[in-house]
Amino acid sequence: NPAVLAAEHGQTRTATDEHGPSVPVSVSPCPSVEVISRDVDVQELVLSLFEEKTGYEREMLDLDLDLEADLGIDTIKQAQIFASVRDKYNLPREEGVRLKDFPTLRKVIEYIGRRLDASAQSAPAPLHELPVKWSEIKRWTVTCGPASASSGTRVQIQPGSLFLLTDDDGGFAAAIQKQLSKLGVKSVLLRDNLEDLARLQEAVKEVQRREGPIDGLIHLLPLKHAKPIEQMDLAEWRRSTAREIKSLLVLAKALLNQPAAGNRGRFFAATTSLGGRFGFPASPDETEILAGPPTHGGVAGFIKALSKEAPHFLTKVIDLSREEVLRQPDKLASTVLAEILSGDPALEVGIRDGNRAVPQISCQPVDLSDETGLELGRDSVLVLFGGARGITGVIAQDLAKLFHCRLILAGTTKLNPDFTAELAELSGEDLRRYRKQVFDEMRRQDPAVTPARAEAELQKRLRVAEIHRTLNAIRSEAAEVHYEVCDVRDPVAMARLFGDLSTRFGRLDGVVFAAGVIEDKLLEEKTEESFSRVFDVKADGAFNLYGALKSHPEMKPS
Repeated sequence: NPAVLAAEHGQTRTATDEHGPSVPVSVSPCPSVEVISRDVDVQELVLSLFEEKTGYEREMLDLDLDLEADLGIDTIKQAQIFASVRDKYNLPREEGVRLKDFPTLRKVIEYIGRRLDASAQSAPAPLHELPVKWSEIKRWTVTCGPASASSGTRVQIQPGSLFLLTDDDGGFAAAIQKQLSKLGVKSVLLRDNLEDLARLQEAVKEVQRREGPIDGLIHLLPLKHAKPIEQMDLAEWRRSTAREIKSLLVLAKALLNQPAAGNRGRFFAATTSLGGRFGFPASPDETEILAGPPTHGGVAGFIKALSKEAPHFLTKVIDLSREEVLRQPDKLASTVLAEILSGDPALEVGIRDGNRAVPQISCQPVDLSDETGLELGRDSVLVLFGGARGITGVIAQDLAKLFHCRLILAGTTKLNPDFTAELAELSGEDLRRYRKQVFDEMRRQDPAVTPARAEAELQKRLRVAEIHRTLNAIRSEAAEVHYEVCDVRDPVAMARLFGDLSTRFGRLDGVVFAAGVIEDKLLEEKTEESFSRVFDVKADGAFNLYGALKSHPEMKPS
C-alpha cells in the first residue's frame, strides 16, 4: 500500500482531486524553518551539509577541489545540498542558477552567503502544518486522440534566416526546402554519414562558419526507409541509433552553444514515422497499434528532454505516416512546416489523413476481479537484468516473497567474497570510519589520491556487498536464486546466458529489464561518449535481449 509505505518513511505529498479519491495518512511533522540570521557561519553550514550528504571527513573537503572531478560529488548530490539550504532557511528558488557555475566548495560558500545576505532582512513566516493526502495507485494508459487545429501566435520567420535539415533521402527534405524558399529562408541539407558524430560535428561547424548562426533545425532523417529490426544485426542497429538519435545531441549542442542571432528565435523540430499517432491507439478500446521503427521513440524522447532544458527554443516532434510522405510530399511538407511555425504549444503532434492528433493519458482502473493473469509458482523462472542492487534488488525480493519462484539476477558487477553482506549494513559513524579507512589505505599507496578516487573504490566495494545482502535475503524465500555476470551490451554474453538458461531450465516465465547507467548532465555539457554509455545500456541491451529471445523460441516468456 503506497499510503502505508509513505507513512513508514515519513514522506509527504499533496494530492489533488483530479487524481481520484485519496486516503489520509499519518506523516512526520513538517520540519521547522530557521529564521535567517547573517550571523550564520556559512562555511560551517556548507561543510556540515557536504559531510552529511557525502560521508566525507572534514579534512577531505578542500575548498578548492572540483566537486565532481576531485570529490566525486555528482550533480544530483549537489542539487540535494542546494535544496537543503533552501529548505533550512526558506529561501526561494532562484531561476537561471546553473550548478556548473559553482564547481568548488569555495564557490558554493560564496553563493550561499550572498543568498543569505539578500534574504536576512525578511524572516520567513512560520509554516502551518497542512493535512497531507496520498492518492491511490492509478493505472494510466496513453492514446493519441484527435486534436483541434493548431492554435497560437504564428511564429514570424525573418527573411535570410538559416535552417539546417537532415535528409530523408526520399524527396521530402527537398519539398521542405522548397516551402522554406518561398518564405525567404535559406536552408542547408545535411546528407550521409550522420552516424559519424565527429564528422557531423565538423560539418555543422563548417555551415556556421560559412553561413552564420543557425536559426532552426528540422530532423527529417528518421523518415528514411529503414530495415525492419528483425532483419538487423547489432552493427546495423547501432548505426541506426547513431544516425537517428545520437546525431541529435551533436545538432542540439551546436545550436545551444552558438551565439544568439539578434532577436531571431531558435527552432528545433524532428519527424518520426510511427503511423501518425506515435504508435499509440486512437482510444483505450482500440486494438490497432501502428508499429514503426523503435528508434523513433528515442527521437521523440530526446526532443521532449530538449524542451525542458531549452525553453527558449521552439521544440516539436511531428509523427507521420511514411506512406503519406511518399505519396504526397509537397502537401505534407506544407502541413509540417505550418505546424512547426504555428506557435501551438503542443510538443508532440501526429498527422494522419490530414487529421491532427496529440498523445493523451487516461485513467484505466485495473479489474482486480479478473483472475486470468500470469500465474507464477515455484517452478517459474524469472530473469532480472540490472544486478541485485537498487530497484532491481527490491523487485527481486518482492517476487521471491510473493511467488517463491526461481530467480536469475544478471549484472556487470563481479562478486568478491572479501566484501561481505555485513559491509552493506554499515551506516552513520561506522560507514564514515570505513570511508576514511579506504581513503587512508589508498593514500598510503599513492599520496596524490583524490577523495573522488577513494569514493569510487568504496562504492565498488559497497556494490558487491549489497549484492551479497540481496542474495542472502532472497535465498530464504525463493525456490532458487542465481547471480550471473552479464553485460547486456554484449550480444555474445547475452546469447551465452540464455543458452545456459535454456539448458538448465528449458523455460522462461518473465524478464525484468532494469539495467541502466546514470551520468546526469545538461545536454549542452554532455559528451557524446557519456551519452553513449547511458544510452547503449538501454538501447543495445534491449536489442540484444530481443535477439537472444528470438534465438531461443522455447524461452519466450508467456
